Amino acid sequence: MSRPHSKILPAEWFDCLSRLRDARALVLRDAESFHEAVTVLERIGQVVSGQVRGGLNDYKGALLELALPGEKAESTEVARLFETVREARNMAVHEGAWARHLSSRLVDFFLILEQAIMKKMKCAEDIMVRQPIVAETWHMIAHVRQTMLANSFSNVPVLIDNRWHIITDLMIMRFLRGAPDGKEKKARLSSQLEVSIRKGEIVPIVARCFLPETKLDDLISAMDVGPALVTDGNSSAPRLLGILTSFDLL
Repeated sequence: MSRPHSKILPAEWFDCLSRLRDARALVLRDAESFHEAVTVLERIGQVVSGQVRGGLNDYKGALLELALPGEKAESTEVARLFETVREARNMAVHEGAWARHLSSRLVDFFLILEQAIMKKMKCAEDIMVRQPIVAETWHMIAHVRQTMLANSFSNVPVLIDNRWHIITDLMIMRFLRGAPDGKEKKARLSSQLEVSIRKGEIVPIVARCFLPETKLDDLISAMDVGPALVTDGNSSAPRLLGILTSFDLL
């Protein structure tokens, strides 16, 4: 028997969603990481069943109930997909084309669970990425660039005059590529973000900000190009609580 989904906290759902996405990224990078990636299903099973059980098969009912709530899941394609993953997990070796096929099936099952969990997310605070990395106006351009590259970010928030803005990778790229030679490029990398902004060399975008309790449907309809920032609503010194990109909402 599964734990009532209404008793599962939004933070637990978010943790499950994050683990599924990380495991999906892992297996897409390396098809032979199947065994490592599939362990996340046991973790999800523990959350939705409310129990620590013996193995993946013991979580079958709970996982299928999550994937297909209220439906008779045993004879569905989703159930057959689960069995493929479970049986593959019991095999000792996966190589070559067979490993890629099994990894593809595992990714399919991850996506089904991710979609089911996403349906349970109602407000911005349920799904926002907490403690987002930000740029500071005193950061050198080199630091902002490194932050983007190290984290595969397309956008970084920055607080300017008590208002949140967005710096994009396109802005940084154009600023650096516009240098006529290597010496000038090094000078631009060494310049502070606030200096480049003041000179008009980089023009940040005013961010769309929302409160934590904003309904996702309202947030999505109001989102523009770039991420949505979740703040505490303080007009004089808004504190950044989280960030949401269109990727997070796919």
